Formats: sequence, C-alpha cells, structure tokens
Amino acid sequence: MTKRLILMAGAAFVVMLAAIAVVAPIPFASAAQGCDAGAWAPWAVPRSGVYRTEAFSHGGNCANAVVMLVVRAPNGAPLWSDSMPAAQLMTFAGVNTPREMPRALGEWLRQSHLFKSSADLPPWKKGESAPTTGEFVFYPDASIDRDAYEKTRSMRVPVFCYVQGMESLACIVLEDGAMTKIGLQTFPG
Repeated sequence: MTKRLILMAGAAFVVMLAAIAVVAPIPFASAAQGCDAGAWAPWAVPRSGVYRTEAFSHGGNCANAVVMLVVRAPNGAPLWSDSMPAAQLMTFAGVNTPREMPRALGEWLRQSHLFKSSADLPPWKKGESAPTTGEFVFYPDASIDRDAYEKTRSMRVPVFCYVQGMESLACIVLEDGAMTKIGLQTFPG
C-alpha cells in the first residue's frame, strides 16, 4: 500500500509540473512587442500634492493592443487602474503604428475636460433619473444614489476623467486618499 501511495504521489507531482510548464509566464522581453509604449503625466491636486498618471499599451500590433491607465498617489501607491482594448476607445481610433501610440497615451492622460472638482459635475435635480448638462447626460455609477452624488458634489473633491469608450468619459473622485468611480459623461463621438 505504501508503494502505491508513493507512486500516486509521484504521478501527481509529474502532473503538477506539467501544469506549471503550461502556465509559466513568458518573459516580457520575448512577448509580442509590436505596439508597446508608455506615457506619464503629473496630476497636481490642490492641498494634496502631485499625483502621477501613467498609460501603457501592449500588443502584437496597435489594432489589437490593450491599454492601461494608472493613477498613483504622491508616495507611488496605485489608487486607480483601468484597462481595455485600445480599439474600443476614441482616443486610440486611427492609431495604427507604434510611433503614434505614445502621443495617444499622453492625450488619454490629459485633463482638459470641464470637471476639475466634484462641484463642477452637473446637478442631479430631484425627480430626475440622472444629472444632465445640456444635451449630454451624466450617468452616475450604479453604486451611487442621488443623495450620495449630491454629497460628493458639495465636498468639492478632485475629479479625474478619461475617455473610456467611443463617446464617453469615466470620472473618478479622490476622497480621503482613495479613488472611486462617480460616473460617466457622454459626449458627441
């Protein structure tokens, strides 16, 4: 019986080694490098310091690249990250070569939208299903009700927004050292 257990344990070890060999990561240097790029920009937050925003792309070619955005605290700790296929983002529409990618990544980080603080977000009037600003609706995150949204607006906390589709911005707020998604702002595509 002992020999049988040893044989079974040995067979299990061989299967485990085979599984590890199948899922072993490929070193980054030997992975597809057709559209690997990066960019970063400072994000100055009044009374909180300078945060760092980073954007990266990775893929065998730019049409199939995945892009990632990271917001880091002044101490370097990541506070927010998001990733998605570049082909699904307006900022990267038409980016076909690795030479174009760094510019697009830098543009993705640019904070040229209207929302500098949560006070700039459109009001959510009582009885309305969502906040509106002109013809474009602001869709609060599903976890945020009207009272929480209006409380966040009144706190005047910093807002960071970035293109997250072909016709919308994702907006996150910085509150008490953490970042949470407040919602999406539509725009003409």
